[in-house]
Amino acid sequence: MFSRWFGRRKSPEPLGVRSVHYLCEHDGTPERQLKGELRKLFELWPGMKKAYLAVVSYQDGADRGVALCITGVAVEERTGLIEQIGTVFARLFNIQQHLDLLFPSMDEERQLSRVCRPFFVRGGSPSRTETDTLP
Repeated sequence: MFSRWFGRRKSPEPLGVRSVHYLCEHDGTPERQLKGELRKLFELWPGMKKAYLAVVSYQDGADRGVALCITGVAVEERTGLIEQIGTVFARLFNIQQHLDLLFPSMDEERQLSRVCRPFFVRGGSPSRTETDTLP
């Protein structure tokens, strides 16, 4: 499932992509704020296992974006979670900003974890970005 959420928009748009290439972690001051807010939300979702904020490219590599990659959420629960993520994202970013939402398979997560650390791990120890403080 691939979706794109624009800040302040009321619903996500489906993404029609066939392949995703995970490039690196996406981090900075606004991203740490987003990760902090999302961690609070994810604690309320018991099935949630991990979340990553990654720079990705699609198909031929020409189109790059930022994707929130989530594991452990049942298919039937994704719509509700996507709506709540959209609310958090819209509160922090404007309409020109967008966030892609991906639910990687186990094989895709292995590729992702080679280039990006999760910022949320259910029952795990905090990553570097979780312990950083905002200026």
